[in-house]
Amino acid sequence: MTGALAFFEKRIYTPQNPWVIKFSKAMEEDGSGDDLQVADQICEDGDELRREGAYLDAEAKYDIALEVIEEHLGPKAATESHPSIAKVCMLLATNSRCQGRLLSAQKFCDKAFNIYLQLYGEENEFLLAAAWLRAELKRDHGIFDEARNDHEKCLDLRRKVLGADSYFTAESIVSMAHVCADVGDF
Repeated sequence: MTGALAFFEKRIYTPQNPWVIKFSKAMEEDGSGDDLQVADQICEDGDELRREGAYLDAEAKYDIALEVIEEHLGPKAATESHPSIAKVCMLLATNSRCQGRLLSAQKFCDKAFNIYLQLYGEENEFLLAAAWLRAELKRDHGIFDEARNDHEKCLDLRRKVLGADSYFTAESIVSMAHVCADVGDF
């Protein structure tokens, strides 16, 4: 984190900040400070900024959330897979994609995918979200054959894991249609 950003964050997250007050009270009530809860709230702040199109500000929030998680996990953060790290990587991937930074998006998405695969195996909703984003990033890169293959696998797994009526299964069907249209296969 740059010095200016650290200074900015310290000014925003003062003890008088309503968000800090809210979480301080919650942490005092149960007797423990949950850094992962704080990281989730910072991610939610970043999501709001991303939805408003403030991608750089959102990225700064996600970076801070990642720092909080890594500090919470300590030295094992570098060697162990943790779902909170994967979640932030997915958010960073989505944010990078929105900015057209596809290589950065791919790097974060791959990290999240590998963490989810290691933690949960192939048939879970988190891995499927990462698999879908990986396929979309390949489509964005113009690698249509691989994107189509990945979307087909993702669609099959989403049908199996989430069911045919799931919103995310429908999302995969639409994505397949887009890839088919991209290659002229109507």
